[in-house]
Amino acid sequence: MNKCLCDLARGELEIYDLVKKVYFISLNFKF
Repeated sequence: MNKCLCDLARGELEIYDLVKKVYFISLNFKF
């Protein structure tokens, strides 16, 4: 496996998880 590719995939998963948390929090506040 390409180490750089693995690090990139892990970073994308962390960003996706962060976006998902922010999205659900914003749904709870219903501006």
